[in-house]
Amino acid sequence: MLLSPKKKSFILLLLFSLFVFSACFDDDSSLLSPELKPEITGTWLLPGFAPYEEKWVIVDNRITYYSGTVATDTWSTTNYIGEIVQFNNIMFNAGESETSDCGYAVIRFIYADNAAWGDVDKYNIFRWKNLTTSNVSFSQGTKLIGTYPNSTNQIFNSVDDAVNQATDAAGYFGYYSSNVTNI
Repeated sequence: MLLSPKKKSFILLLLFSLFVFSACFDDDSSLLSPELKPEITGTWLLPGFAPYEEKWVIVDNRITYYSGTVATDTWSTTNYIGEIVQFNNIMFNAGESETSDCGYAVIRFIYADNAAWGDVDKYNIFRWKNLTTSNVSFSQGTKLIGTYPNSTNQIFNSVDDAVNQATDAAGYFGYYSSNVTNI
């Protein structure tokens, strides 16, 4: 059966429209193009018990977490460095909801100073909520196994496992560092 030129044009237009329209719903933020980056980029400081402080340096594709003394800018410990392999600026992973300005990043550890943070080439979730230009609350998926000082953080072998299993419901986000300030 041959189609008329009008029907062929209509079918081609319909197929093209479906292709373009479906791209509008593609939320694959793992592309990490220059135009698309985590909205939490910057240097963030959590004042602690003086003189101890915590600092996150977040660039387009990396999170570095430090602890140390801010007064002298002597950061005694680099706790971990995580490569951002996927992120979402509008919601939490695994369909969990939050009403404030929130998001998450899947990080692949490229350095961890001990197993309580993670292991190199393993994955975890880093979340934020209540984001403003100057303030945010952070949490990293934490589910410790064992007792201190031999505890390890239960992390994941793949991006999909981290996204689907590091959840509030599974007990990973019991604590958020609040009042973290953009410096």
